[in-house]
Amino acid sequence: MTGSEPVRAVIDTNVFVSGLIAGRTANHEVMRLPAQKRFLPLLSPALRQEYEEVLARPALTSKYPRLAGEREALLTLLATDGQPVTAAATLPLPVRDPKDEKVLACALGGNAAYLVSNDPDLLTLAGDPGLGTLQIVTVSEFLTVLQEQDEL
Repeated sequence: MTGSEPVRAVIDTNVFVSGLIAGRTANHEVMRLPAQKRFLPLLSPALRQEYEEVLARPALTSKYPRLAGEREALLTLLATDGQPVTAAATLPLPVRDPKDEKVLACALGGNAAYLVSNDPDLLTLAGDPGLGTLQIVTVSEFLTVLQEQDEL
């Protein structure tokens, strides 16, 4: 991606949380990439709030005590290296799980190239013409895209 703009992407909450919890995984690798300017994370207020709420759940914080410090560091990174966006007011297609609407609305409102998720409810929408140029991909697919762009 030398000399080009970083890829605009939205990271689904499931990838964000598991990337913090599980080291040495593809999800963890994706969460390190914004600091390396490998992609531009897009974040609507609703999506940021969801990240914060999920990461503050007692079930997570009691099981993963180190999460508190990492949570704050990553949220700060997203605030400084990410781009705030306004979510799309309406969606061009229905979403099976209403909780996923804020993720898709963020991607569409922010003109993201990619929505990165491991959620079958979002992945089933991949390739729908209503999404325009937005591609919904798995973490592995997104890492491949970034690697291919680095080779250009």
